[in-house]
Amino acid sequence: MTESGARLVDALCKIVATIGLLVGGGWSLYTYFNARAAEARTATIEAKKPFLAKRLEAYSNAVDLSARTARGMSDLRIEEDVLAHRTGGDHGLRSQIKRDEHQFEVDSRRFSELIFGSMALVQDKSVEQAALALDDCFRNGCRSPLRLAEEFTHTCRDSVGSEWQVNVSDSPVTKENLDKLRQ
Repeated sequence: MTESGARLVDALCKIVATIGLLVGGGWSLYTYFNARAAEARTATIEAKKPFLAKRLEAYSNAVDLSARTARGMSDLRIEEDVLAHRTGGDHGLRSQIKRDEHQFEVDSRRFSELIFGSMALVQDKSVEQAALALDDCFRNGCRSPLRLAEEFTHTCRDSVGSEWQVNVSDSPVTKENLDKLRQ
């Protein structure tokens, strides 16, 4: 090999080494900043965890109460329809309706207290709107309390999923699934 050939090989080696050094340094910076961004996301979630746990607890209580209250409202409507179409008196059904009306009043009052109380501290706007629509239904009556309760449940589910960065929109809302999120 001649001297000019040796210089060419030496120059090419230095160029390749320099390019390798630049690529390696760039990759190191890229992975460093990605790791820092992931750590920042994790730290944000960890910092929000007590708040999000309270939100999940409040939503769980409100969802359970809304389902029970909506079911009670629907059952009352059915019982009243049955009583209206019966001939003669039915003291047993009347007393059952009275007990169910009392329970509905207690549950709907508790739902109002919950959404204007502790839930107001943690809910987001979409949950607030769904809760107010459902509360209005309980106080003033509506045609489909069960549908509104389901929409309220889905809104709570989506709110929890977005904050925990979990896609829960396709999974059914069950107590087990909510308990998994609490962990």
